[in-house]
Amino acid sequence: AVCNLGAPPSAQPIYGVVNLVDQDYWEIRNLEITNTFHLAGNICDIVGIKVRNTVNHLSGKHIYIGNTVIHDVTGYVNASYPSSAAIAITSDMDVANPCPNWPNACTVNPAYDDVTIENNTIFGVDRIAIYVGPEPTGGPFDNASLLPQRTSHVAIRGNTLSDIGADGILTVLAAFVTIENNVLHDSGTRIIAAHGVRSEEHTSELQSHHD
Repeated sequence: AVCNLGAPPSAQPIYGVVNLVDQDYWEIRNLEITNTFHLAGNICDIVGIKVRNTVNHLSGKHIYIGNTVIHDVTGYVNASYPSSAAIAITSDMDVANPCPNWPNACTVNPAYDDVTIENNTIFGVDRIAIYVGPEPTGGPFDNASLLPQRTSHVAIRGNTLSDIGADGILTVLAAFVTIENNVLHDSGTRIIAAHGVRSEEHTSELQSHHD
């Protein structure tokens, strides 16, 4: 991977070993992925699979990731979720500049519909195993009601996650989410506070069944 340390808009340097931007109808299967990039003195995005939807592509459709092994993604345990993950599915819903008439309600914002992450094996990862949500995180999500679109119809199932430095699975600003039959162990071992499975500011239906 190449770390681009240039000034914005290239402020998110390494995106992922597999990196998709503004793409629809992708299915990723049967890969083995690692990302052990390091550059002393700099914090880069270190991700296994990164899928990002920007303001240039408001409605992303159908992302599938299955039967893939992702390991040794040596990110930063205190970094933001989209920048240190095994799998990160993100949309540019940051509240800093999500639409031209902010802080008035946005008429539209980027989001994905139909995201499935299933039957993957993930281990040896900092910070998080699976993240689906805004890019970047860290904004004042109390204003998130002004964003009309959510990443929707998300299924995260049948994944085995171990040796995760912080969080296991997190969805943010999502609708119609099903998280089921995942196995998570030995997580949160390199940070003071972490969550196994968590969903923040979701709307509509959330189902969660996991071990």
